[in-house]
Amino acid sequence: LFVFSDEAPRGFWMADTPTALDIAYMRADGVIVTTHTMVPYDRSSYPSGAPAQYALEVLAGTFQDLGIEVGDQAVLP
Repeated sequence: LFVFSDEAPRGFWMADTPTALDIAYMRADGVIVTTHTMVPYDRSSYPSGAPAQYALEVLAGTFQDLGIEVGDQAVLP
């Protein structure tokens, strides 16, 4: 879980990452605004598409397996 100090447009890339990952960008209230499945070693940006304060990365396929999608709300401590 990446925690930022404010909501802002975000972007991640996979330049040095050998494993495919899912990413979910979330607003301050934990609502998921965007998800992507990111490809290993990809240098292009995976944008949040909307302001986000959090980004959660998990192994690729996890969100689909758990039925997690845009609009769902995470419970954050």
